[in-house]
Amino acid sequence: MTGGALYDRRYTLMLGTLTQPSLAVYGTTPGVGTHRPTALRIEFDIEKDILPSSNKGGIRITNMNDGNRAALRPGILATLEVGYAGLMQTLFIGGALKVKTQRQGPDIVTEMECGDGEATIQNTVLDKSYSAGTTLSQVLTDIAAAMQVPSAAAPDGSRFGLAVGVPSYVFKRGFTIHGPIRATMDKLCKTFGLDWSLQNNALQIVPKKHHTGETAELLSPRTGLLGVPSFDGRTCTFGSLLNPRLTPGRLVLLQSKAVSGLFKIRKGKWSGDTHGPHWLCEIEAIAMPAAQALIQSTQLPIAPTPGT
Repeated sequence: MTGGALYDRRYTLMLGTLTQPSLAVYGTTPGVGTHRPTALRIEFDIEKDILPSSNKGGIRITNMNDGNRAALRPGILATLEVGYAGLMQTLFIGGALKVKTQRQGPDIVTEMECGDGEATIQNTVLDKSYSAGTTLSQVLTDIAAAMQVPSAAAPDGSRFGLAVGVPSYVFKRGFTIHGPIRATMDKLCKTFGLDWSLQNNALQIVPKKHHTGETAELLSPRTGLLGVPSFDGRTCTFGSLLNPRLTPGRLVLLQSKAVSGLFKIRKGKWSGDTHGPHWLCEIEAIAMPAAQALIQSTQLPIAPTPGT
């Protein structure tokens, strides 16, 4: 992994709204030559998938102050960044679906159940007709705008958090969208061999047989791989020290005695405890032999092993 070995854990949890994202901030704070966690204990369990079902996040905060606890309510936005010294990355952005506070012994524990774009996926509708000559990219751009998700210029010029490999298709007889966006996206992506999802509140579109185009993440026992990966010829499951760069759609290059090769991350679980040893992820990925061929011809970038 670029940036060094996986030690000296760091984290930041921001609670707020889209316009005021940092109403409450918890995390590592500067110390003398090190970083110390806040006095509050934060535990998290994040589930992410390359498919359009909303990513889920469970967050537990122990002993918040009364004011911050009272401000928490369904709809509040949680932004969780995790990593290590030299590597901090957003792991999850999601709105609170449920908030519950209860006393556990001497502590007061607040639990949040969050969804990444849950309301967007379930509730967005669009009614629009397109004339002949409209491109698939134009239609998807309008859908992204209707979903009101953050977007940035992608290599093909579309407005998405990430969109790669979108075919240059032209609707010769026009196209019509009517009703829930999810049904339209499901139909279009099935037709053109794409996977769509919301990742950290941004629309991501990746071809089923391709990947996000980011540098492949090298994972070995030296860079955080735990235990022995399980591989059935197509799907590989493995555990690792928590790594925020292992994200749905990205390539990972596994190097172990049992399993080696390139895999595309399909889904995973990321979990941690700021006041305990737990700081792990469990990943399910699919084999990518075509990408492996590119590696062998040195056309695909690979993140180097720490210290190399």
